[in-house]
Amino acid sequence: MIKILIEAAKKRHAEIKTLYERYKGTKDGVPILTRSYIINGVEQKDKINNKVSNDFFGEIIDTKVGFFCGVPITYTLDKEMYVAAYDDDMALINDFNNLNSIEDIDAETAKRAAIGGYCGRLMYLSQEEGAAVVRIMVLDPWECIFIGQSIDEPDYSIRYYDVDSYDANGEKKTTTHAELYDSTTVKYFVKNDAGNFVPEKPDYAHQLFYNPLIGFANNDEMQVTLRDARFTANRSGGDGGALLAGPGASSSQLQV
Repeated sequence: MIKILIEAAKKRHAEIKTLYERYKGTKDGVPILTRSYIINGVEQKDKINNKVSNDFFGEIIDTKVGFFCGVPITYTLDKEMYVAAYDDDMALINDFNNLNSIEDIDAETAKRAAIGGYCGRLMYLSQEEGAAVVRIMVLDPWECIFIGQSIDEPDYSIRYYDVDSYDANGEKKTTTHAELYDSTTVKYFVKNDAGNFVPEKPDYAHQLFYNPLIGFANNDEMQVTLRDARFTANRSGGDGGALLAGPGASSSQLQV
């Protein structure tokens, strides 16, 4: 099943990678940088071939992120609901935000979601100074698959990624790893020589009581185009309300 889901997501993920390379302005991502001057089927190496890259895509993405996160998001609680617990709970939220540099996490989440249509956040427990604390990391959208009614509360999530290693002769080997998350457990898989994903190590109870790999959608359709991005940036009026969808971001069962 892991193999089937990853294969189904690969086309979309390849498109998102191309968009990310375009945002970075690399040769692989910007079409004009690889343009050839062809006459009668022959490439003209001695002719002028200007390759000026007008980065409208990057400008639109940065504008959207600026609208949404130019002023950092404020996290607070309703004093009337929390009453006596308000101070302690707010202190807990502030400690969590400071520990994870939440302003940077929010801005990076907004950027990657704007580029690819969505992205992922993974929460995990880390031992620091003898205590277990919850940490957050932003995941690239091409590493994430979400299964459920919405990507912000998925029933299951998959993260897959490649790891490069080198043998004694300097030969490079690429191994694909996959992690399957649900509300209680992380299951680890590795792709074998036959192309199948097999268990890599024992399951791990992540102890977070909910699926820790969640998605953030750019819009209901989880799409981004130059036209859509410009429209959304103009429509948001500075508050970025259109950038990240709330609960029920999508009604489809498989989100890739």
